[in-house]
Amino acid sequence: MNMLLRDRPSSRLSMLVDHDALERRGRALFVRAAKGIAAADVNLMAKHGRGLISAAMRPSRAFALGLQPMAAISPERAASPYMASVEATRCSETGISAAERALTLHVLGAPDTQPENLVTPGHIMPAVIREDAPGALELVSIALDHEGRTNGAEVIAWCDILDNEGEVASWTYAVRLARHLGCPLLVRRGNAVVDADALATSRRQPVIPVLDSGLELSHFA
Repeated sequence: MNMLLRDRPSSRLSMLVDHDALERRGRALFVRAAKGIAAADVNLMAKHGRGLISAAMRPSRAFALGLQPMAAISPERAASPYMASVEATRCSETGISAAERALTLHVLGAPDTQPENLVTPGHIMPAVIREDAPGALELVSIALDHEGRTNGAEVIAWCDILDNEGEVASWTYAVRLARHLGCPLLVRRGNAVVDADALATSRRQPVIPVLDSGLELSHFA
């Protein structure tokens, strides 16, 4: 029981799954606004997500933070969205612990952060996501928009979810993991994000009794 409690996410760490992927190997992400992330969230993402724990933001935010491109990028990776890795200047140890990676993510997301509050290299990779993000980054872009609308986040912490074999998690695996952890489950439908429970409820067609006298006015309320 204590182990399960330690694995419980904090109230705002969510999982976003791509409904369009269905049972095929699709995308599933752990997502949280960077400014509110805790060490427990980072630990859970590393343990159960297994993907690279990263930050994501729009180009304007990256510019304001003074983030720099990677020093050397091979020609085939010229379009990489990742900037040079960073760390919060307040990190006092190696920067790789859950607590210090959470601190770096928090600093990236805090509205009053200045470029001097970050140093390079570090243990967090910031990804700069454009509105028309292609392919694999499209779901990250949708997650960033969702967190921006719901709580004003300009930066998110995110992590791809891999299964026990290290492959990209299927829809079934991701949903089962979210239920096991008690993690809010969000579903991508087109460019929208909906709550999985609300989506399931919406599929239940309401039953409207028809009386001999016809429909009553209350049925249209």
